[in-house]
Amino acid sequence: MATEILEPVEMVSWSRGAGLVPCRFRWRGRVYRVSRVNASWESREGSVRRFHFMVRTSSGDTCELHFDAGDMRWMLDCVYSDP
Repeated sequence: MATEILEPVEMVSWSRGAGLVPCRFRWRGRVYRVSRVNASWESREGSVRRFHFMVRTSSGDTCELHFDAGDMRWMLDCVYSDP
């Protein structure tokens, strides 16, 4: 089941060596460590590129994040939970 969040997050660390990859982010005062990137893709809204990531955190949460290259901010789109 997906819970839509649509809130900004602070990306505490990310890697750019092999592209943009989230490593840790802060949401609602808590830091989440990304243990695995399950999928990534790009989209466009007009001329603005968005980089999307489906990640698994070390606490077992599955989250969908995106980076908006237009306003240079990270967003948490959804959190997925097991039924």
